[in-house]
Amino acid sequence: MKIKFKRKHILILGLVILLSVGIQLPAFIYNEYEFMVRANYQLAEMAFDDAETMIDARTGKGDILVSDQKKADLYLPINQAIEVIIEAVNEQKQYVNKQDQLIKFLPKKFRQYHQLKQNYLNDYSQSFAVYQEVKLAEHWLYSTMERLGQTGTLLADIDFSQDYSDQLTEMVVMADLITSDIQSAGDKGWLTESMETYLKFKTQKFIDIHNIIVNPDLNGNQTTIAIRNWQVSLEEEPNFNQALNDWHQNLIDPIFNQGKKQYATAVEKLTLADGFYTKHNLGRDWITVILSKFSDYYPKNI
Repeated sequence: MKIKFKRKHILILGLVILLSVGIQLPAFIYNEYEFMVRANYQLAEMAFDDAETMIDARTGKGDILVSDQKKADLYLPINQAIEVIIEAVNEQKQYVNKQDQLIKFLPKKFRQYHQLKQNYLNDYSQSFAVYQEVKLAEHWLYSTMERLGQTGTLLADIDFSQDYSDQLTEMVVMADLITSDIQSAGDKGWLTESMETYLKFKTQKFIDIHNIIVNPDLNGNQTTIAIRNWQVSLEEEPNFNQALNDWHQNLIDPIFNQGKKQYATAVEKLTLADGFYTKHNLGRDWITVILSKFSDYYPKNI
């Protein structure tokens, strides 16, 4: 016996299928965005690990011993890793914002999960904003000390028995650039008073010796006396270790510890959100389950 479907039956069946797909479509799209949220989380964490490893190597905190040249070469990769972290966190925010548009079409469990995830992401993004600020400040200080050392080498290597104008010019140009950077770092809140005093003292001494040597109003004997006075003034140099300890204790460490607490809280909230997502099988929307029968690309978040 053959079963014949009337045209209206086919139409009804088609409408049922279309309606079913329509109901499941928001959940499917939400889960597609969810995959991108999680992928960018993984990217942020990998970049974070890379940045920490390189910063430890550059500051001597890690177990890996690297040459001074290698430390200098790490400047750009560290900045790039920090940029990847912030970009990946921002990408997470963008996909969560897209998910916001779908929430009103989704069941209660999705709305509950979405709120849990937003709570995590707020702390997570804030913790990395703090991390970025602290690490950029540390990174800048290390590089500035390195440049001060290079400036000192330029001065020490000047051969006054030959034409030294180019070397002297190079030295003062570098000192002027460092002076400008110190002002910029102070404006960003990256310096304590004691560290700023130390850095300005060191930089100004290079500018002072340049001005003494090129001063056309001084004769040979006057120049010699001025240089001796300059050498005596070096004894007034502020204590770097004290400035560094003050910088860490009163500026860097409190901010960094705040970021660590936010990060730990974010991880707790993430664990809670992920457990909720898994427990209630939110990744198993019908469209995803059906597609998994035909494509190895699915499932993504199940």
